[in-house]
Amino acid sequence: MRDNSLSAALTRKPVLLLFLGACPAMALSANVLSALAVGVAALLVMLLSNLVLWLLRGILGGSVLAKLVVISCFVSAVQMLMNAFLPSVYPMMGVYLAVLAVSLLLFHEAEETDEGGLGAALGGAVSAGLIFTAAVVVMAAVRELFGSASFAGIPVAALKNYTVPLLAQAPGGFVVFAFVLAVLNKLCPAKAEPKGAACEVAGLGEDPEE
Repeated sequence: MRDNSLSAALTRKPVLLLFLGACPAMALSANVLSALAVGVAALLVMLLSNLVLWLLRGILGGSVLAKLVVISCFVSAVQMLMNAFLPSVYPMMGVYLAVLAVSLLLFHEAEETDEGGLGAALGGAVSAGLIFTAAVVVMAAVRELFGSASFAGIPVAALKNYTVPLLAQAPGGFVVFAFVLAVLNKLCPAKAEPKGAACEVAGLGEDPEE
């Protein structure tokens, strides 16, 4: 049975999780608020979809389509909730919130509900969501502080004359993403074993010819 405790996840999964969630991580990390919002959204969707998929595993089996449908339903629900209760943050996320429906990160966690019990399924979702949220918020803090001289939209006067505008633009997302991956790889060299359809699509699966 796999160990899904947060401490185990911190030594096995950070690099893999951030890589699988690269699209929202780079697109929504220019602002701390949007980064925190997408992290919370991903956590909620993973938690709820893992719960439903585990409860229905006997009926759905390992169906890829079923997993995508369940994830899409919860992404739509989270979209509507954010639009209703966070009207100032929702526009920052744009189309990238909807893209979570086909995110390899969420699908990877959904695949892992096929192993272990309910605690493992929920624990995996929580640990993955917390790790992803922390990484994206760190990226956003660096980009916003040193790219726009602000934090969560609040100006930081001390940094006004020391900004690097590139960090607030799209290329800056790639630069900071690479640095964060490098730091995580140094701090957490023991990685989770890449397996499953999500990892294969991301090019992380084992080469069958080897």
